[in-house]
Amino acid sequence: MMMLLNQRQPRSMLLVFFVVLLSKICAFSSPQVVADASARLDPLLTSFLLRSVRKIADEDESDGVPIDTTTALSSSHLTFSDASRAIIGLTTWDTCLRKARTPLIDDFVNINQSVWPEEPLFSHLSNTLAELGLPRLVRRHPEILTSVLLGVAKLVVQYSKAQRQGKLVIVDESMEGEEDELLIEDDEYSIEDDMLETFEYEQLSNEELEKLAESLAGNMISDWGSLVQGVSLLDKVFGYNHGLLDIQVDTLEDTIM
Repeated sequence: MMMLLNQRQPRSMLLVFFVVLLSKICAFSSPQVVADASARLDPLLTSFLLRSVRKIADEDESDGVPIDTTTALSSSHLTFSDASRAIIGLTTWDTCLRKARTPLIDDFVNINQSVWPEEPLFSHLSNTLAELGLPRLVRRHPEILTSVLLGVAKLVVQYSKAQRQGKLVIVDESMEGEEDELLIEDDEYSIEDDMLETFEYEQLSNEELEKLAESLAGNMISDWGSLVQGVSLLDKVFGYNHGLLDIQVDTLEDTIM
């Protein structure tokens, strides 16, 4: 146990530094609020959120990203402000799951925080976790709490990116008569360049956001359904204190790479 703590201490100190830094960037909350929230969470959760922001910055710097789509793609990515909200929101989920239930809107209101994640994803996630019985499972086996919260964080990142990117719609359908010309004059133009002029990103409608949230929540059922059934079987055979769900730090780190 002492070796495990020593291995994780440098990572925790580095994460605290970055959390304080990003909270200073975000005007919506004080650095202390974000730092306190991060201290209550497993460092791997904070690490995942910060890596999500970092990967996005790396992608924007890569070559081959069309100029006309750079703004749309960049705006779809997770920001430091998003990461701060997620860190604070996850602490409420952490508290409620330890009580064998999913968060309620009042849980956020009572601490003067916005509901996280936003609707309609919040309701779909809450219903899905309740349907799977994950809150009760976390109460019996708190060692899986970080994995559950990591699953929630991943879905929120996917939802935020899809929501902000929107959908690609056709603006100009006058491509048929120009295909031959594009092939002949490929020294000056390319088909990809012309397509950028005929497509643009459009915001998702409320109905489409509802379907997106429902689809992502459904993915959690696919990922966790068999596991919940397996753990329930282990509990029946060996009792709740079988200790077979302890996850090594290196194994959990592989899931966020």
